[in-house]
Amino acid sequence: MHDIRLAVHQAVAGTTVADHGLVGDTGYDMLTGRNAGAAVVAHREDRLRAGGATHLLPSIAEMPALLFEGMR
Repeated sequence: MHDIRLAVHQAVAGTTVADHGLVGDTGYDMLTGRNAGAAVVAHREDRLRAGGATHLLPSIAEMPALLFEGMR
């Protein structure tokens, strides 16, 4: 089990990693989140998209809208 998966299961009973997202700013963050099965949010950088980011934000100020949208 990946570290992030274990942390999510310990923190939020009755959910799966797919119900959560990981916000990161490194290639390792993207790899860890994707390997765990989570949506991965990154600041807009092509290298992070290539690393597995599922969402790119031009600003962290856009995070609430993404969360309320359900990270679709």
